[in-house]
Amino acid sequence: GVVTGVQTVGRRCVFFFQAEDGIRGYDVTGVQTCALPICLVAVRGQELNHIMGVGLVTGLAGTGDTSDAAKQLVMNLLLTRNIKIDIQDINAKNVAIVRVEADLPAGLKPGRRLSVRASAIGDAKSLEGGTLTFTELTDVTGEIVYATAAGPLTVGGFRVEGKGATAVRNHVTVGTLPDGGKVEREIPKIGRASGRESV
Repeated sequence: GVVTGVQTVGRRCVFFFQAEDGIRGYDVTGVQTCALPICLVAVRGQELNHIMGVGLVTGLAGTGDTSDAAKQLVMNLLLTRNIKIDIQDINAKNVAIVRVEADLPAGLKPGRRLSVRASAIGDAKSLEGGTLTFTELTDVTGEIVYATAAGPLTVGGFRVEGKGATAVRNHVTVGTLPDGGKVEREIPKIGRASGRESV
């Protein structure tokens, strides 16, 4: 159907529909199927959009990747600053390759901040204390950049190594950047023709 709005006040749930003779409101308070009104309506074109990228986390205390792929990415990063180093001279234990993700709401304007998640792709032991380098976040095609991210990671756990034992609590290979992302391109809302929303 065509709905122009949904209003909830306490446990009251009112749907407003567009009719030929004007806008009508239907109070469905107490109807069993409306016990959770937020779950009943999903507005097409205003859902969250998943964007992702691949980046590097630097500044790790020897808990990063050991693969040649990490060394290659470090070399590529240095080349963007016209610094040329042989791949054999790079120690990648202080960096980690990560998958960077965010959920971008439709209509969020460029310049606004959003939270970002980063998770290790390689064999890094921990992202604790690391900083995400500048990373572009794109759609599934990888062609359109919708946001960028950079900054220190927050890890909800810890890893401690001793001579005879290692203690790990929670996931230390996944981190977050609260407000660490910046919107670069808006995803336009749809479904607002004639001031109405379709569901």
